[in-house]
Amino acid sequence: MEHPVFFFFSDDLDYASTFAQHTLRDNEIYFIEQSDNSVVEKVTLMSSCKHFIISNSTFSWWVQYLGNSSNKIVVAPEHWYVHRIQSHALIEEESWIRVPDKFLD
Repeated sequence: MEHPVFFFFSDDLDYASTFAQHTLRDNEIYFIEQSDNSVVEKVTLMSSCKHFIISNSTFSWWVQYLGNSSNKIVVAPEHWYVHRIQSHALIEEESWIRVPDKFLD
């Protein structure tokens, strides 16, 4: 993917900002949500994205589900559940790109 633009939505905006500054390259463009966005605004903005990097949360799941980009890419934790029980087909889709859960060990 050439020239992605990152949008950060979080319940910890200070951390999101620090993470973006230390993780992304200088030429990568990103935006941090405004702290006063309502839930409706967040869902509307988030579901308008073309691709998603999500956490294992219901909120993240619904936002990616509502996203209607025909070629959307979803990046999600390798295990949705903390105790690593078997995947659930209604929650986790085969097309997702899975990232190892290094913090669970």
